[in-house]
Amino acid sequence: MKVLLLTPVDPTNSGIYWNQMANYLEDYNVKIVSIPSFAEIHARGTDKMFLPTLFSFWKTIEDDKKVRRKIFTGSNLLFIGNAYKTHEFDMVVSLGEEEENTYINEILKNDKFEETRLVKEARKLYKWEDAEINLPTIEHAQKFMEGVFKKKNG
Repeated sequence: MKVLLLTPVDPTNSGIYWNQMANYLEDYNVKIVSIPSFAEIHARGTDKMFLPTLFSFWKTIEDDKKVRRKIFTGSNLLFIGNAYKTHEFDMVVSLGEEEENTYINEILKNDKFEETRLVKEARKLYKWEDAEINLPTIEHAQKFMEGVFKKKNG
């Protein structure tokens, strides 16, 4: 089962969500990936800006078959944050409210960005209305994923 947990992609919450899900699902047979978290760590370590780094990571996954295969290979995947719609998931679940997704919303709705590369790339992402279910809190998401994935040795 490949699940996209659609969350706001700000650098602070992305890391929190990844950490909470990884700790909660520690005994489950699931690979957990959070591109916004990885991009934030990389941006901080290389003294670069978060959003260009994040889009660069998404673009690499899109363009590099080896990277894409490494991430998406396996039967159980929880992909936290967002992804291009070209990446198919068995289930798309959103966490929180779309209004909290200020980074992406600002790019899409602010006239000063016009038709920049970021706007074109942001339009390729999943949107809240693509989610089959909206979960209000991380605790709800944890319980939901507990039912989706199986425990190791169980």
